[in-house]
Amino acid sequence: MFQANFRRQWHRLQPQSSKHSRGLTLIELMVSIAIGLVLVLSMLVLYINIARNQSQLSNSGRQVENGKFALQLLQEDLRHAGFWGDYLPRYDDKGLPTPADVPNALPNPCLSYSAANWNADYIRNLMGIAVQGYDAVPADCSTLLTNKANNTDILLIRHVENCTTGQPNCDAEIAGRLYFQSSRCSTEIASGNRFILNTTGLTLKSNINCPAVSPATDTTAAKHRFISHFYHVRDFSVTSGDGIPTLMRSTFNLSGSTLAFQPPQPLIEGIQGFRVEYGIDNLGSNGAAVSYAGTVNRGDGTPDVYITCPKAGGTACDVNDMFNVVSARIHVLARNLEPTPGHTDTKKYILAGVEYGPFNDAFVRRVYSTTVRLMNPAGRREP
Repeated sequence: MFQANFRRQWHRLQPQSSKHSRGLTLIELMVSIAIGLVLVLSMLVLYINIARNQSQLSNSGRQVENGKFALQLLQEDLRHAGFWGDYLPRYDDKGLPTPADVPNALPNPCLSYSAANWNADYIRNLMGIAVQGYDAVPADCSTLLTNKANNTDILLIRHVENCTTGQPNCDAEIAGRLYFQSSRCSTEIASGNRFILNTTGLTLKSNINCPAVSPATDTTAAKHRFISHFYHVRDFSVTSGDGIPTLMRSTFNLSGSTLAFQPPQPLIEGIQGFRVEYGIDNLGSNGAAVSYAGTVNRGDGTPDVYITCPKAGGTACDVNDMFNVVSARIHVLARNLEPTPGHTDTKKYILAGVEYGPFNDAFVRRVYSTTVRLMNPAGRREP
């Protein structure tokens, strides 16, 4: 009796027979797969959008960085334009009523160095013209400034390095390079040897009263390396036809035994437009026109008018224009390096009177501008 009751109870507690259990139907399975696909697709779309936005942000950030870096680079070089160490040109020396070193011609911008070519007249003009501007490649620079982008300017800047050769954080002296020395020796100054700009024979003395100083303690004047840069925009970056406009720079330097401008090197990609306006100081502090002939009326270091090169009407900038430059307005048009899907650039960009666009392409562009004071030419003219 007990065994019979136990077996009945045990069977009652057992799970139902498998014939009563059921799985997912085909419809339920299809609905589950559809929901899973929707979730996967949503995650995929979200990932693609995040990746696209990240790419666009990176592209835009790089463009902003390139545009600002281009301005900063040009600013720093222009601020040093016309720096000649502790040498004061006679035309800026207010104690001299009739300066004899006023430039009378624009120097050939691409002339290689030689003692014969770089004679006293050429050096006088070169030191008096801190910047030179063009919108077309000068004839003598045709093999140097190749593939210049249309409607862009060329800027040439001259000065000496603001550190003394061989000192900490300054380049060591290299034989054959071009160096500048300014004399503080009274007899040398009196005899007209106010400075030397060449590669050899640098023997000017640094002592004010140098004739009374014994040879054992006499020292030569500090040497400053001559610096000159050409800036222009090329219509490609690395390979001709790659379609990436790039800001280029050519440096006057030693190659073998030749001192000349070296082949331009790419600096900043994506720079498509480049224009410069020059601030001309053509009025003195008395309001009269600047003049260095006859009755001398020096400028006051303040720009009275801004011009482009060439000037309005197509007239080329002359020696008087470039000699009186005391500031510059720089305009740069920077574009993304990669196209932005769904974007069409229909804008027009005006840089110093030159119109760029509409380009009707997928690249995003921005204009960057700044005004730079040429500290040395402007500062020496201040009343």
